[in-house]
Amino acid sequence: MHKSMTQSERCKFYCQNCHWMPKDIPMCVNCKHFWQHYICKGGPNDTAQWVVPLHCGHCIYPRVKDRKVYDVCEHFKQK
Repeated sequence: MHKSMTQSERCKFYCQNCHWMPKDIPMCVNCKHFWQHYICKGGPNDTAQWVVPLHCGHCIYPRVKDRKVYDVCEHFKQK
């Protein structure tokens, strides 16, 4: 996995490996600056509620900006 991959190649790689994504792959999902977004499934009165990660989030360095989990930038810092 290289930074030279296109965004569509990174997206395809992430979609194929998202459940067992290696932690050393340089993607936003593995960056300490990335905050992943989640959605809560089930209502307040449901007995079964769970949190589902979305394929997006935001980066907080050097300023806040929207990112996809498979994005990568020059500020990547391993978690």
